Amino acid sequence: MARAIRNPSLFGEDLETVAIEAGGLALSSFVNDKLAAPFYRQLVAVQGDALGKAADAFGTALSAWLTGEGTGMVLGHRVGRLVRRGGMILAAGKALSIVLPGFSISGSLPSGLSLPQLNLGGKAQAQLPAGQQAASTNGTLTRLGVGSMGL
Repeated sequence: MARAIRNPSLFGEDLETVAIEAGGLALSSFVNDKLAAPFYRQLVAVQGDALGKAADAFGTALSAWLTGEGTGMVLGHRVGRLVRRGGMILAAGKALSIVLPGFSISGSLPSGLSLPQLNLGGKAQAQLPAGQQAASTNGTLTRLGVGSMGL
């Protein structure tokens, strides 16, 4: 008797399904931030109030639907449905932030995150947080705060 091939699972969840849904969440967030949000922010003053949070949740749900439909046309109905579901999970979390005080969810990168900038003509240079200098002694960074760790 042949044994059926199964996808790997973690805590009882199929990792393929979870990965597709997570990708849908990220894709829906990206579409919302780059396409839908600039449009509805012109119509509704989004400042963290209930109306602004509702507009953000609706925009995320619309983005989830659009990304699910687009992905479904390219990769098939099952994948499109999972991508849409991942985006709808993000939209539902944003909708919960309307009624739960102090609850906030975001699928976007933090504004203070800085990625290393590459200088193709020489060495790679990383941006340091504000107020820190790249004082170097024999090629080592001394102001990063690791000197007192015994490293």
